[in-house]
Amino acid sequence: METKNSQMVPEKRRNGYASLIMKELTEWLKDKGVHTVRLKPSAVGRQMYEKIGFNDSGEMELWI
Repeated sequence: METKNSQMVPEKRRNGYASLIMKELTEWLKDKGVHTVRLKPSAVGRQMYEKIGFNDSGEMELWI
């Protein structure tokens, strides 16, 4: 599965929507047998991905 260029409308940032979407997506992927999620976050999104468990491996990565 590949997703490119996802964005949050600036006035909706910092309300937890993107975190909720990513948590639900990673759970869904885990249920489908996916074990690794890789992404290249923007500077704006990096902190959110770190908070939900992604590790910086050059790319951001989460093992589920």
